[in-house]
Amino acid sequence: MEKSKTSQALELAMKGREPEQTVALCLDNCRNPDIEQLSERFVNLEELSLVNVGLQSLKKFPKLESLKKLDLSDNFIANGLENLLNCPNLKHIQLNGNKINDFQQLECLKELKNLTHLDLFNCGVTDEEGYRQRIFAMIPQLKYVDGVDANDEYEDSDAEYDVEDEEEEDAEDEDQEDEERGSDDDEEEEEEEDEEEEEEDEEAEVEAEDSDGEEIENEEEGEGESQEEDEEDINNDGIDEEDEDEVVPEGLRTFVAKNVNTKMTTSIEPQNVLDHYENPRNVGSLDKSDPTVGTGVVGAPACGDVMKLQIKVDENGRITDAKFKTFGCCSAIASSSLATEWIKGKSVEEALQVKNHEIAAELRLPPVKIHCSILAEEAINAALNDYRSKQKKVTGGGGSE
Repeated sequence: MEKSKTSQALELAMKGREPEQTVALCLDNCRNPDIEQLSERFVNLEELSLVNVGLQSLKKFPKLESLKKLDLSDNFIANGLENLLNCPNLKHIQLNGNKINDFQQLECLKELKNLTHLDLFNCGVTDEEGYRQRIFAMIPQLKYVDGVDANDEYEDSDAEYDVEDEEEEDAEDEDQEDEERGSDDDEEEEEEEDEEEEEEDEEAEVEAEDSDGEEIENEEEGEGESQEEDEEDINNDGIDEEDEDEVVPEGLRTFVAKNVNTKMTTSIEPQNVLDHYENPRNVGSLDKSDPTVGTGVVGAPACGDVMKLQIKVDENGRITDAKFKTFGCCSAIASSSLATEWIKGKSVEEALQVKNHEIAAELRLPPVKIHCSILAEEAINAALNDYRSKQKKVTGGGGSE
């Protein structure tokens, strides 16, 4: 029975295509799939996602020679990674949230000569300090482990965090090119548009003069209310609440309603995730060159969730400010917002006690969202490590908490 269900799920994922025509395949949340059904007929399959499918073993994993990206996040895999050698062209493997607790379990991956990216968030091996360096030494062809290279630099972090600016610049460049290529007809159209705008401005001025009387009469009465409404309408990211339906689509609201656990008997409202998403706290950046500021960047662009968290620590070792920028889903942004709220005012030691599972419980995130959304603990640790590194340089190696 289970096999027939999986077969049906596989057919749906293929969207009517033949195995030979399938390039990408997503079987996320299909419980206990028979991976043997992924036969060698999938000769052109390049991307395969098996997130949260209950896999305990990779025994009999099919030979997929064209496969380049494999997502096995949120399963129960503890060994058997040698079976992935049947896919010699793998470049990116995601093992987030599995039971990879021993580095020896990963050693076989060095035989995958094309492997450049390996993600291990929330696996046991990541608990060891300096785990990335150990993995880089074990698998030398790797370029990034959990989105960070061997020099502790994040993959294209500047591009990620300036994406909006780059889009605006690209748009401006395109507009400029269009103007340079414009014809005389375009210039005439622009002149006509200018004339129309002038006429509209004149009409607006007339209307404004007509309404001045009413505005003056109501000015004193409405001034206080207007200021309060403005403060409430503008959230931390500068988005007017009237426009929030456009920024937060109905599909996202539906996702939160279906996936957030509302049966827990705590004082947290069911809309807590959406509140932190629509009204994120502490969005922004601190001066990275400031020796009292620590910066941590965690995540993987391929997962779609990236978090930059910065802290400012005073002379007493207490966090006086925290800022973040996150690119990802609703849960990732909400987690980042909540984390910065929690660590402000705490000592360095207290901030280290903030754990991913606590944030997940506070926001009532479903298990399938934990591996890609709860990056806060790693970001806090990374920011504190950066701060301590700076303090050692300032004090000549003595260090400071």
